Amino acid sequence: SWVNNDLEIIKPLTFMNKSGEAVKYAYKKHNLKPDQLMVIHDDLDIKLGAYKISINASAAGHNGVQNIIDKVGSQKFKRVRIGIEGPEKKKERVIPGEIFVLQNFTSQELETIIKISKKIINEIS
Repeated sequence: SWVNNDLEIIKPLTFMNKSGEAVKYAYKKHNLKPDQLMVIHDDLDIKLGAYKISINASAAGHNGVQNIIDKVGSQKFKRVRIGIEGPEKKKERVIPGEIFVLQNFTSQELETIIKISKKIINEIS
């Protein structure tokens, strides 16, 4: 549980695939261990409105997560993967994933993300 613990939230201002630099800086500054790190990120392989929490998982093709793993030297941290997959499945996707993730959410999608965020906050706190 993260309750009654100091918490620092960082949002890297770099490109997603270079986010490990900012995480590494905070990681070293606070002398953290992998189990004290939680990374929250989007995941195209999870349906919009769903999420998964994992520990010690590979990047599974997510370049930003891979960069964090490379920079901190471990994958033994907690990850909250928030689904952003649209109505079509990966095989049926017309728009390449690297373009899809840069699009803005519709108002309905944003509402779904807000609802799921509240559930995630309750679960991790």
